[in-house]
Amino acid sequence: MRECSEGTAQVNNKKGRRRELEGSFTVEISLLMGLILALLVAILLTGFYLHDQACLQGAACELTAMAGNLQLYSDRSSRLARLRDQREKTVIWSKSVTGSCSAGKDEAVSSYQGSFRLPGMTAAFLNDGMASAGAKWKHNIYHPADIIWKAKGARALLDVLLE
Repeated sequence: MRECSEGTAQVNNKKGRRRELEGSFTVEISLLMGLILALLVAILLTGFYLHDQACLQGAACELTAMAGNLQLYSDRSSRLARLRDQREKTVIWSKSVTGSCSAGKDEAVSSYQGSFRLPGMTAAFLNDGMASAGAKWKHNIYHPADIIWKAKGARALLDVLLE
C-alpha cells in the first residue's frame, strides 16, 4: 500500500487502478454550493414576486372593468366588494393584500397593494425586511346609449331635412 501525502486520498477508478485525489476539491465545491443555493433561492423568490405582481395587476384591471360594466346595477358596490375579496386570495407570497375601487360616472379606478416578508438576515436591513407589490388601473367609462341616441337623433334630423 502506498503512502499518501497530506491533503490527498487514494481511490480506485473503474479499471481497478488506484489514483490520488486532492482534498481541496471538496472544499471548493462546498464554498460554491453556498453561492449556488443562494442564487437558486433568489431566483425562486423573484418568481414569487413577479407572480404576485402579475396577479395584482390582473385583479386591478378586472375590478376596474367590472366597475364600469356594473354602473347601472343597484347592488354594484356589493358585487365589487365580493370580486375584490376573491382576487385578494390569488397571490402566493403576499400576506397582507388590500384592494380598493372607486367608480364615478365617467371613470373607475382600482388598486391593490400587498406586502411580504423577505427571508434571511440581510433582508432585515432593507425596508425592515418587508417588500411590497402593487398595481393600479384606471378606466374611462363610456356611455354607448348617449352616443346611440345622438346618432339616431342626427339621422332623424337628416331624414327630415332631406324630405
